[in-house]
Amino acid sequence: MLLAAAGLERGSWAADVSSVPGTCWRGGGAASGGGGAVAVLTDPIGINGRSLWSALQRLQFVGGGAASGGGGAVAVLTDPIGINGRSLWSALQRLQFVGGGAASGGGGAVAVLTDPIGINGRSLWSVLQRLQFVGGGAASGGGGAVAVLTDPIGINGRSLWSALQRLQFVGGGAASGGGGAVAVLTDPIGINGRSLWSALQRLQFVGGGAASGGGGAVAVLTDPIGINGRSLWSALQRLQFVGGGAASGGGGAVAVLTDPIGINGRSLWSALQRLQFVGGGAASGGGGAVAVLTDPIGINGRSLWSALQRLQFVGGGAASGGGGAVAVLTDPIGINGRSLWSALQRLQFVGGGAASGGGGAVAVLTDPIGINGRSLWSALQRLQFVGGGAASGGGGAVAVLTDPIGINGRSLWSALQRLQFVGGGAASGGGGAVAVLTDPIGINGRSLWSALQRLQFVGGGAASGGGGAVAVLTDPIGINGRSLWSALQRLQFVGGGAASGGGGAVAVLTDPIGINGRSLWSALQRLQFVGGGAASGGGGAVAVLTDPIGINGRSLWSALQRLQFVGGGAASGGGGAVAVLTDPIGINGRSLWSALQRLQFVGGGAASGGGGAVAVLTDPIGINGRSLWSALQRLQFVGGGAASGGGGAVAVLTDPIGINGRSLWSALQRLQFVGGGAASGGGGAVAVLTDPIGINGRSLWSALQRLQFVGGGAASGGGGAVAVLTDPIGINGRSLWSALQRLQFVGGGAASGGGGAVAVLTDPIGINGRSLWSALQRLQFVGGGAASGGGGAVAAIPEAYQLLYPKGLQRLAAQLRERDRCGYLLGQPLNPPAEPAMNTFY
Repeated sequence: MLLAAAGLERGSWAADVSSVPGTCWRGGGAASGGGGAVAVLTDPIGINGRSLWSALQRLQFVGGGAASGGGGAVAVLTDPIGINGRSLWSALQRLQFVGGGAASGGGGAVAVLTDPIGINGRSLWSVLQRLQFVGGGAASGGGGAVAVLTDPIGINGRSLWSALQRLQFVGGGAASGGGGAVAVLTDPIGINGRSLWSALQRLQFVGGGAASGGGGAVAVLTDPIGINGRSLWSALQRLQFVGGGAASGGGGAVAVLTDPIGINGRSLWSALQRLQFVGGGAASGGGGAVAVLTDPIGINGRSLWSALQRLQFVGGGAASGGGGAVAVLTDPIGINGRSLWSALQRLQFVGGGAASGGGGAVAVLTDPIGINGRSLWSALQRLQFVGGGAASGGGGAVAVLTDPIGINGRSLWSALQRLQFVGGGAASGGGGAVAVLTDPIGINGRSLWSALQRLQFVGGGAASGGGGAVAVLTDPIGINGRSLWSALQRLQFVGGGAASGGGGAVAVLTDPIGINGRSLWSALQRLQFVGGGAASGGGGAVAVLTDPIGINGRSLWSALQRLQFVGGGAASGGGGAVAVLTDPIGINGRSLWSALQRLQFVGGGAASGGGGAVAVLTDPIGINGRSLWSALQRLQFVGGGAASGGGGAVAVLTDPIGINGRSLWSALQRLQFVGGGAASGGGGAVAVLTDPIGINGRSLWSALQRLQFVGGGAASGGGGAVAVLTDPIGINGRSLWSALQRLQFVGGGAASGGGGAVAVLTDPIGINGRSLWSALQRLQFVGGGAASGGGGAVAAIPEAYQLLYPKGLQRLAAQLRERDRCGYLLGQPLNPPAEPAMNTFY
C-alpha cells in the first residue's frame, strides 16, 4: 500500500525510522505497556488546518504496544476544522494502522473518528474505505475490531455508510474477549436516513462473544433522524440478535434504543415487537434481558408502550447474575402519561435476583409528565418490591425516584409512603436500604418530606456491606425549604457501615433552594457524622456539599465549621477524609472559604488507602476570587497517600473566574505538591489545570512555571508526572505556551508506571496557532515509559514548521533533527527564531 510505495516495508521499521522526516521516537511502552505511542490531537483551530495534519503525515505510529499492551497504535482524531477537511484525511491515509495489539492486548487497532466537517464528508469516508481493520484483538484481547463512528455531516450521508459497507467486521473477539464485534452507530444525518440503515442491514453481527465474553452482540442505536424513521427500524427488524452471551457472559442480548423520532413512533416499536429478547444471560451472566427504553416521542405514546406490553421480560438473571429483570423507563411524553404506566402495571417484576445477585428488583423511574402525575404513582403502588436481594446481594430493594411533576406532588409521595422498604441487604450486601430522592416539585414540598419522615432507614448494611444507610437528597424546592430539613433532622443516620464496609455514613446534600438556606444547614449541624467507616472501609466520613444558594452563603459554611471530619478511613480505607466542595455562590465567597480554613484535613488515608487527602475545588464565584484562594493557601496538603496509596496529594483546580485570575494562581504557587505517591502509588503528583479565563492568561501560566513537578510516581506508580492542559483562552495563546516551555517533564514513570511522560494538549485558540506549536517544539519529552509502563514517550513534531514559518523556524526544525540523531539530551534549551508575523502563512 502507501507504506510500500514510500519504501518503508513492514520488516524495516526499526532500521528505517530515523530516516522518516521529523520522527525521533525513543521507543518504549505507551499507554499501559509495550512499545509505541498514543496521540490525542484535538485542535479546532479554524480555517487553516493544513499545518496540523501535514505534521500528522510525518508523525507516523512506528508500532509497539499502544493503550495497554501489545503492538499497534490508537489515534483519537477530533478536529471540526470547518470547510477544508481534505488535508486532515489525506494525512490519515498515510498514517495507516500497521497492526499489533491495540487498546489492551492482541493485534489490530481501534479508531475513534469524530469530525463534523460540514458539507464535504466525502474525503473522510473515502479514506475510511482504505483504512481497513486488518483484524487482531481490539479493545482488550482476542481478534476483531471496534469502530465508533460519529459524524453529523449534514445532508450527504451516503458516502459515510457506503464506506461502512466495505469496512466489515471480520470477526474475532471484540471489547474484552471471544469472537464477534460491537458497533456504536451515532449519526444525526437529518433527512436522508436511508443509506445509513440500508448499510446496517449488510453489516450483520456474525456472532461470537461481544463485550466481555461469550457469543452474541451488543448494538447501541442512537439516531434522531427526524421525520423518516421507517428505514431505521425496518433495518433493525433484519439485524436480529442471533443469541449468545451479550455484555459479559452467558446467552441473550442487550438493546439500548434511543430515538426521539418525533411524530411517527409507530415503526420504531412495531419493529421492537419483532426483535424479541430470546432469553439467555444478559449483561454479565445468567438468563433474562435488560431493556433501556428512552423515547420522548411527544404526543403519540401509545404505540411505544403497547409494544412494551408484548416484550415481556421472560425472567432469568438480569444485569450480572440471578433471575429477575431491570427496567429503566425514561419517557417525558408530555400530556398523555396514561398508556405508559398502564403498561407498567402489566410488566410486573417476576422476582429473582436483580442487578448483580439475589432476588428482588430495581426500578429507575424518571418521567417529567407534567400535570397528570396520578397514573404514574398509582401504578407504582401496585408494582411493589417483592423483596429479595437488590443490586448486588442480600435482600431488600433500591428505588431511584426522579419526577419533576410540578404542582401536584401529593400522589407521588403518598404512594412512596405505601412502598416501604421491607429491609434486607440493599445495593451490594447486608440489610438496610438506599433511597435517592430527586424531586424539584416547586412550591409544595411538604408531602415529600412528611413521607420521608415515615420512611425511616431501619438499619442494616447499605451500599455494599455492614450496617447503616446512604441518603442522596437533591431537591431544589424553591422557597419553602423548612419542611425538607426538619424531616432531615428526624432521619438520623443510626450508624453502621455505609457505602462498602465499616461503620459511619455518607451524605450527599444538593439543594439550590434559593434565599432561605438557614434551615438546611441548621439541620446539618444536628446531623453529625458519628464516625465509623465511610465509603469503602475504615472509619471517618465523606461529605459532598453542592449548594448554589445565591447570596446568603453564610449559614451554609458556619454549619460546615461545626461539622468537622472526626477522622477515620474515608473513601476506600485508612484514616482521613475527602471533601468535594462545589458552590457557585456568586459575590459573597468570603464565608465559604473562611470556613474552609477551619475545616483542615487532619490526615489519614484518603481516596483508597494511605494518609493524606484529596480536594476537588470547583467554584466559578465571579469577580471576588481572592478569599477563595487565600484560604487555599492555608489548606496545605499535609502529605500522606492520596487517591489510591502512597504519599502526596492530587488537586483538580477548575475555576473560570473571569478577569481576575491573579489571586488564583498566586495561591497555587504556594500550594506546592510536597511529593509522595499521587493517584495510585509511588511519589510525585498529578495536576489537571482547566481554566478558560479569557484574555488575561499570563498570571495562570507564570504561576505554572513555579509549580514544577518535583518528580516521583504520578498517576498509578513510578516517577514522573502527567499534565492535562486545557485552556481555550482565545487570542493571546503566547503566555500559555511560553510557560509550557519552562515546565519540562523531569522524567520518571508517568500514568501508571515506568519513566517518561504523557501530554494531552487541547487548545482551540482560533487564529494564532503559531505560539502553541513553537512552544511544543521546546517541550520535548525526555523519554522513559509513557502512559502505564515501559519506556518511550510521545514526542513533539519538529518537522511540521517548515510549512508554518519562514526560514527561521526551518533552521530550528533542522537543528532539532540533527541534535536528535547525534544523541544529545532532548531537554537542552535552544534559541528559537523570532515570532513570525501574522501574514507569513504560505
